[in-house]
Amino acid sequence: MQTVVFLIIYISVPIVCYRILKLSNVRFREVSVSSIFFSYYFLIAYVGILPFYFSFSRYAYFLGATDTDTIFQILVMSSSAILMTSIGYAVAEKICPLAQMTGNGETSSLKNAAFPMLIVLSIIAVIVTLLFIKNLPNVALSSVFSGDRSHLSQMRSEATSGYSGEGHFYYYRAFFQSLLPFCLYIAFSESLLTKNNWKRVIALGLFIFALFAALMNVEKAPAIWLLMGCYLTYVATRSKIIDLRSLIVVVLLLFALVCTIFYYFVGILEDRTMMDLLAWGGDRIFMGGIAPGYFYLQIFPHDHPYLMGASLPNPKGIFPWEPYRIAVEVYNYMNPFANISEVVGSAPTAFWGELYANFGKVAVFIVSPIIGVIIYIMTYLTKSIQESPIKVALTVWLAMHMMVLAETGISGYLLDVDMTVILFAALMLTIANKVRFVAPMQRYVLEE
Repeated sequence: MQTVVFLIIYISVPIVCYRILKLSNVRFREVSVSSIFFSYYFLIAYVGILPFYFSFSRYAYFLGATDTDTIFQILVMSSSAILMTSIGYAVAEKICPLAQMTGNGETSSLKNAAFPMLIVLSIIAVIVTLLFIKNLPNVALSSVFSGDRSHLSQMRSEATSGYSGEGHFYYYRAFFQSLLPFCLYIAFSESLLTKNNWKRVIALGLFIFALFAALMNVEKAPAIWLLMGCYLTYVATRSKIIDLRSLIVVVLLLFALVCTIFYYFVGILEDRTMMDLLAWGGDRIFMGGIAPGYFYLQIFPHDHPYLMGASLPNPKGIFPWEPYRIAVEVYNYMNPFANISEVVGSAPTAFWGELYANFGKVAVFIVSPIIGVIIYIMTYLTKSIQESPIKVALTVWLAMHMMVLAETGISGYLLDVDMTVILFAALMLTIANKVRFVAPMQRYVLEE
């Protein structure tokens, strides 16, 4: 009987959500914050629940996540989260209708002082990235090419969750994983519009450095997101509509990249067949964000009481609780021997996981609609901006930044350093785009 109910919920919820979102003017073939967020959520935090439930997942079996009752709860939580988010989005759209807004015409290239400002921001991002690398004891990527992967996990930990160098890791990350790709997207969009060789060279240089920055810690996601961001930038600049055939090609290429990273970077599948490699890569794509949710449901409140906000940001200890690194603690629960190693791992899941761990199931129903409203506000604002590479890059970056809620908690969004940096950069570029140089007086004036 549970299996029948499982299948009914699994099939009906996407249909209901799709209908709600279509009535709310979400165009899934258009590059927008809403279309990317909802599409990615279903892909990462929903599709894999079916093979998870019927024990088709090697990754879940490897973790020991096999209890069907718990997996059924994952379906209920994930379904409730996306359904309530869709309802929140729909309510916001009814209050302030998006109507048929599609932008303000063709995308125009950068004007006046905007491109020099872009160069300045790019140089800042590169310098901060180099400072971060300088603070690392070792660069994980160098060990891959040297052939010594014995301490790869430790080096990756030292550059991410376990970073202990000068400065705060999240401040550095805002530059090499956010500002740098943001500048790349603008430069790439500009090069597509102007076909200027110098701008193409700058865009290519930014791409090479940004790709290195994405791969230097030997993580899967940053490089995949960077390439996907470039694809979405191309679509938003050129055709405006995502072509199904090109999307399939890009997805296959990204899937190949995931398999390559597992084979060469992680090294856990070197002695396996190609089919094993493909199966493991597909498993991690569709299960990587879902499987940890299994343990969130097992830990809270059975082995640990609800956190009551302890995993949320507590800057300077102003709130009366000790910060609880939920993703790290869940990782340690999933991997009992992690505590005796020097590796600091992380096991985030879809945003409902942290909400549930803090306040129980009721929090998912209360907060999810608010997330839907936030997604709508971002969609509305980006569609209202004048068409330019700045708008293209901001739309792509915000879409990819918010879509990560499909596989991570909300705490990182409450004091969002990355978004602060990007919004400030977008504001500076927008102002510069309206400033024209007046000769021979050599001064800047605001263009009417």
